[in-house]
Amino acid sequence: MNLYIINGVTGRILSSRAQYDVDFNQPINLLYDENGIFVSYFNTKVLNFEIWVTELYKSKLESSFQHLLYRYFFEKIHADEEERYNQLDAGYVVFTQKYYFAPGVKALGAVETIQGVTKKNLIVVTLNDQVEKIGNYAMLI
Repeated sequence: MNLYIINGVTGRILSSRAQYDVDFNQPINLLYDENGIFVSYFNTKVLNFEIWVTELYKSKLESSFQHLLYRYFFEKIHADEEERYNQLDAGYVVFTQKYYFAPGVKALGAVETIQGVTKKNLIVVTLNDQVEKIGNYAMLI
């Protein structure tokens, strides 16, 4: 099974990852939420369900904490800066991690409160039709 992250503006492939030993007779789910892509599948090598998390971030390094705070609170990001970034394929970092989920995964979802007061939670529907919550994307910490 292959996962490609493609820049929607330029059409270039930003990241390409492969997962072998996937049982295509078991449920496979894909969820995209903000910077994260979540894929669940059954791994035939370890005989367990896995949740594969891939995140994409801009790779801008700040030289000082003080400069970081100043940019966050006082500088505005201009629309043309964002547009230039979206058209470039350089300057991103891809994080990927896999986690076992023994009860099995039938479906994935991301939920948050209407007002956005709490952080998002990953909701998993198990093969037994039970709903499990992975709070605040706890697996990503």
